[in-house]
Amino acid sequence: MPQVSIIIPCYNAASTILQTLASVAKQSFHDYEIIIVDDASEDSTREAVQSFRIQHPSLSIQTICHEKRRGVSIGRNDAMSVAQGKYLTFLDADDTFDPYFLEKMTDAAEKYTADIVACNAVRYRAGQLESTHIYPDRETTVENRESLIPNSSLQKFFDTCWAKIYRRDFLQKKQIQFLPEMSFAEDTFFANMAALHAEKFVILGKYGGYFYTVGTVSSTSLMQTEKRLKGLTRFLTELSKELRFGEERLLLRKCLEYLWTIKKYGGKERKRLLNEMRESKLWSEMLFPIINKFGKFKHRLILHSLNRNWLWTLRLW
Repeated sequence: MPQVSIIIPCYNAASTILQTLASVAKQSFHDYEIIIVDDASEDSTREAVQSFRIQHPSLSIQTICHEKRRGVSIGRNDAMSVAQGKYLTFLDADDTFDPYFLEKMTDAAEKYTADIVACNAVRYRAGQLESTHIYPDRETTVENRESLIPNSSLQKFFDTCWAKIYRRDFLQKKQIQFLPEMSFAEDTFFANMAALHAEKFVILGKYGGYFYTVGTVSSTSLMQTEKRLKGLTRFLTELSKELRFGEERLLLRKCLEYLWTIKKYGGKERKRLLNEMRESKLWSEMLFPIINKFGKFKHRLILHSLNRNWLWTLRLW
């Protein structure tokens, strides 16, 4: 049984997948398997994967090929169902690992007997370094659910499913999977669910072990506005079911993102989207009460202005 299963979902990733796989082959830690899920790519992704397999016969590589598009959530779930590793990690098809990623992450998991280990990420745009660390530079810490809820800087580490390793038997025991119907924020939901149920997770905030690429063909990018809003609605609805009394603060960041999405991407449909939002149960039962209770003064002020139909105030968000 391999120590780590590396899950790579891809769609039309021929231009990036070889670089991604090369970063895996260069790992200082060698006890792993690679599971690639091709979501009905229409380019030469499969041929690129096959050429890599031929060039690296010693690596354990399994490919799952969808004959029609099924989405990244189903792809990751399919890979999780066949994974054999003690730990799971996710790698997008246009991202890469630091050469010591698996070694550092598994060492921390073993040292602290952690359910999850999260590290920082380095962001690239169009091949250029944009941000050395996209999350706070926290010291190596051992945390749990009680420390996650009130700490917004800690919550940022669970915005994505990648830049982490998860103990596979923990995910199986808690039945944590990706929601197939979610088209946006599906990885945030997965990561938050894992963090909420973990007995122990470790944060390696000073180690930028995951290299994240913005603006390419990643299966998790370029969502349309209404799909983003639908995904955020599903995220808030489903995660709220998992929260204990007094833990609603964990929903604040995605409530704020909902309004920010309308402001940034709404365009000519901004007024319609705002009116639909204000007439929805999501507004009355979640967005308004949570932002009003936990948001900053600026956000609370705009919130009440929107409630009075002063829609122009969203520009100040």
